[in-house]
Order: sequence, then C-alpha cells, then structure tokens
Amino acid sequence: MLLIGSAGGAQGSDASTSAWENAAYPYSVVSENVQDALRNFGYNADVRVMVAPGVTGVVQGRSGDGTARQFLDDVTRANDLDWYSDGTVVYVSPSSDEQTAIIPLNGFPFDVMKKELEEQKLFDVKFRMSKQIGGDAAIVSGPPSFVAVMKEAIEARVGNAKAPARNVSRELVILRGSQSSSMQIQ
Repeated sequence: MLLIGSAGGAQGSDASTSAWENAAYPYSVVSENVQDALRNFGYNADVRVMVAPGVTGVVQGRSGDGTARQFLDDVTRANDLDWYSDGTVVYVSPSSDEQTAIIPLNGFPFDVMKKELEEQKLFDVKFRMSKQIGGDAAIVSGPPSFVAVMKEAIEARVGNAKAPARNVSRELVILRGSQSSSMQIQ
C-alpha cells in the first residue's frame, strides 16, 4: 500500500471554496484502504478529515495535475461516499447515511437564511435545502454532518433574530371606592 501526494500552494478561487480545495494534489495510490487514504490526504493537504464509521473501500490510481478537491471527489465518487466541509473539517460518510431534516424558521425569511448560509460558506450546493411548501421551515438533505451544521446554524440564527417591535399599549385602571378611572400607558 502506497500513497504519495503533496498539496502545493493554494491558489485563490471563488468565494465558495476553501484554499486547500484548489491546491495542486498529484497522487499515486496502489491499493490503499480508503480510510487510510483519506487520513493521509488530510495530513498532506493540511486539513482535518473526519471519517465516519462504515466508510469502506479501496483507493488506487494516479492523478496528474489534479487539485485536492478533485482527489476528494474522485475517491468519494468511486467508493459511494459523500464529503462535506464546514470550513474547518472535511467530513466523509457513506452515501447511504444521507438524511433529511425539517428545521423551523419561526418567521425568518427562507431566502435570507439560505443567502447567509452561503455567505458563511456553510451551505454546499452538492446537497439540498428547500423551503417547506405552505410552511415555515427549511427542508435540508445530505450527509449527517451537513444536516447537523445546517440545523445548528439555522437554529442559532432564528434564535438570535430580533422579534419585530410591537406597539404595545397598556391600560391602568385605578379604583377608589365607588370611583374608577383609567389611563393609557405607552
């Protein structure tokens, strides 16, 4: 078993990718366990990789002038795996672990939420997020790591959203014997 790889200097790209994804990553693998290949990849690309239980397979082959992202895409595609990066960690899990969650928005606009998640580089276009039809929730589908990050981010944002200001008036009633009077308090 042999894995040879090196991550070159990162070149900038669009705002939705991390620097490590575009780094040159030529590799040559001779029949290596996919978990070991992914751990070596993380070491060589200087990115933390978390491999879920159930990830199995073998990596073999060679890449010429590919990028780290291309390596990860090739390995996960060949072994029926999903990968997701939250910007700090690359999570790899079996595609069969994909799940769906319905996350309440509590009145927060779906389009604004999705845009914020994209700007924070948490949303990944490989997976799905849609607005519940006729409801007030987001439907998120993907690997467990993606669903968990979306759920945590949405709940945090919805919880931090300020409730719309309401003009509340109160009435104070004063009772004195047989007389009463009231006044509005703003």
